[in-house]
Amino acid sequence: MKNYRGKFGIRGVGCIVKYLDRILLVRRKNYPWEGEWWTGVIGLMEEGETREETVKREVKEEVGLDVVNVKQLRKEPYKTFAQDFKSSYICEMFTADALSDKIKLNEGELYEARFFSPKQLRKIKLAPI
Repeated sequence: MKNYRGKFGIRGVGCIVKYLDRILLVRRKNYPWEGEWWTGVIGLMEEGETREETVKREVKEEVGLDVVNVKQLRKEPYKTFAQDFKSSYICEMFTADALSDKIKLNEGELYEARFFSPKQLRKIKLAPI
């Protein structure tokens, strides 16, 4: 499908996925902070999708999880760089609850995906946004 281009440019979503008391983070193969940084699930909207549908699709595509309770975390979108650092897109942040913690890694996009406890989050390198 074609990426959705809204009034202010290409639109994307980011999502903090929760399961019980843990947070899902991924290490990307093709993101500006390739492999080194942990980040939430992110992706671009496709034409005709709502933001919530994009969140559900991207989480399913990247880590094979179904999510519910998709809620907007940050009301104001922010501008972030695309993979090539030459272009940018507007991203909105969400939270969602995973129905399980059985990750099916998309090896084409990700090096790794794991759930972290709050204590573990203090010890990892989080991507700056």
